[in-house]
Amino acid sequence: MYIKTIHIDSFGGVRGTTLELSKGLNIIEGGNESGKSSVAMFIKFIFYGLSGRGVDGAMSERRRYVNWETGSAAGYIILVKGDVTYRISRELYVSDDAARERVSIINEETGEKMFKGEVPGMALLRMPEQMFYNSVFVRQLSDASIDGTGMSEAIENILYSGDEEVSTRRAVERLEKTRKVLLHKNGNGGRIYDIRREKARLEAELKEAMVKNAEIMDIESAVADSNELIASRERNAAHLDEIVSSYDKLRKLDALTELEKLESEQNKLKAMLEGYRTVEEIERDCDELRGFAAKRREAEMKLRSVRVNINTLDKTLPPPISEEEKERDRMDVAIARAALAKKKSCFGFSLALYILAVFCGAGAAFLFSIDKSLAMIAGGAAAVMLVVATILLGVSISSLKRHNSILDKWNAMSADEVEFMGQEKIRVSEMLRSEDSEYGKLHRDEIAYNNEREAFILCQREAAAKFVDEAPDTDTMTENALAAAAATVREINIFTREYDTVSGKLSVMGTKTDEERAEIRNAAAAALETQAGITASEMNRAEYEKTVRDRGFFLSTADAQRRRHTELEKKLGALSATAVSPAEIAEKIAELDKEYKESTEKYNAIALALETIVKAGENLRASLLPRIVGEAGALLGAFTEGKYTGLGVDRNFNMSYAPGGYTREADYMSAGTRDAAYLSLRSALMKVLFPGDAPMAVYDESFARIDEDRLGRLLSILSAAGEEGIQSLVFTCRTIEGKKRGSDTPVIKL
Repeated sequence: MYIKTIHIDSFGGVRGTTLELSKGLNIIEGGNESGKSSVAMFIKFIFYGLSGRGVDGAMSERRRYVNWETGSAAGYIILVKGDVTYRISRELYVSDDAARERVSIINEETGEKMFKGEVPGMALLRMPEQMFYNSVFVRQLSDASIDGTGMSEAIENILYSGDEEVSTRRAVERLEKTRKVLLHKNGNGGRIYDIRREKARLEAELKEAMVKNAEIMDIESAVADSNELIASRERNAAHLDEIVSSYDKLRKLDALTELEKLESEQNKLKAMLEGYRTVEEIERDCDELRGFAAKRREAEMKLRSVRVNINTLDKTLPPPISEEEKERDRMDVAIARAALAKKKSCFGFSLALYILAVFCGAGAAFLFSIDKSLAMIAGGAAAVMLVVATILLGVSISSLKRHNSILDKWNAMSADEVEFMGQEKIRVSEMLRSEDSEYGKLHRDEIAYNNEREAFILCQREAAAKFVDEAPDTDTMTENALAAAAATVREINIFTREYDTVSGKLSVMGTKTDEERAEIRNAAAAALETQAGITASEMNRAEYEKTVRDRGFFLSTADAQRRRHTELEKKLGALSATAVSPAEIAEKIAELDKEYKESTEKYNAIALALETIVKAGENLRASLLPRIVGEAGALLGAFTEGKYTGLGVDRNFNMSYAPGGYTREADYMSAGTRDAAYLSLRSALMKVLFPGDAPMAVYDESFARIDEDRLGRLLSILSAAGEEGIQSLVFTCRTIEGKKRGSDTPVIKL
């Protein structure tokens, strides 16, 4: 088997680290405080967890390796064992008052959870934690020696675990079960224990039979005393019961009085509530009032919007044409035409007069030599005609100017065009402001929305009038109405709660018919006529409760005495009917003595068998040492090039050697040689105990005292062991191991 992957989420000072390993020798280098020892210890953590107890005042494993920032130790290892790949995960969370741990072993191929509830080291490595420390886990700064406590037993378990037929432990368990049936180790169980108890019981029964006659006489006397005591208790209980009954009748009368008081109050509240409308009606009217107010506001918003649109349109449309303006336009057309006609007539007359004046002037010149008077008349006529022609020409020019000024005013070419433009202006103005135009539609909407607003104001005021008097301001009237409605609802709710409270009390008290009420009053009156009733009427609640307790005491003691009386009679009958012969009891005791003797002999035989099997197991464990010693000697010889080949190992796995024929403890070796010797012993343990599928070996700074030559041979041996399927993880702060390794050995840097 070998570790394929180590992933550490949080362990000691190491966080978020993943190592990918090869099957054989792996060298993990790192300086001091780089986390080498934490990674090595993480392997032990995955398989066996961390101890929470310190030894000899030392810091516990949990305290040392649980990361102080995360408060946890967590991660996983991918282990390949045969054809199966396992993911072994462990999470440990430590707080001030508790520690929580979760472990899982999962088949990587199938995802199936394996070995539920088992320790991963026991399930997969097949060794307990102490065996792990003494074989495959070599810590730093140690001489690699082995603690022999429990090692022999652990080796035996490993060897026998694969074959039930030769397992002494199985045989011991079967014998232990049989022994337990006969007698538990603590002596408090088993058939022998039961025989002892049964014999003691029968002996007590024999003694009891001898005193039964005297006991029967005592019981008969007790039965007589019991009868007298029962009669006395019953008389006292009857007297107190009469007082309690009278008190209850008087209290029923008090309850009836309270009931009738509550009924009167209920009727009063009911009458008050009937004077109001229901809350649903009030809330419906309030919703209606709010609806009218909302609709009125909506109509007002629409009205404002329409008026804004009308004002906007008024600014963009040409102003409406009045009759005066229309008359002015018609006058412009008439003046233009009259001016044009006057211009034409005056110009024609002026031209004609100019022509006549020329002829008259020519005639005056011609007549001047003939008749000067005629010539003067002709000249005067010519002059008059010239003046008149000039005046007419001026009038013609003035008329033309007036005609042209009107055409310029209208930007027209003729009076007909002026007339057309005036008519078109009237037509357009009337069309833009007609009922079918946008302007007319807006005015119709204004009227409609204003009417709608006035209608909703009327509805709003009518709805508000259900709660308050008329007010000039509709909004104020509405606010007052809603406030009055809310106040009314509050009053109704108050009265309703009071009514429900009274009704609840009445429902608890129940109803009473007239016959029942009369019966209660008659019973109370009858009770007051007795001494018990008078006594009850003067009692307070505490005195009544004491009387009830006293009555209960007399009744319970009478009942108890009756039960005791019955028990005495039964016991008397049983004693008389179950008299057993002392001879029969003595015969049963003799039979138990015989069975006790046989069971004791069988128990002793089983104890002897157990002792024999244990000794046989010890002999078997002793036979393993020569194989382990031989393998360890061969490995040490390879380390030291034959200098040391013979080793001795005792039952506690202390080592010795024999230089010059003398036996010496391993402590006489140099530190490096002693480390090599114990490393040889650990490797021998692995080969002997796990010949088929050995677990990985972890060396944490274990070669620090071994010289370079022996270190090279040691690494070569570990590399060769990797070819045989034994994985070695060498943690070191030096680079020498990396230089001495084979070319195929990976070096992982931390």
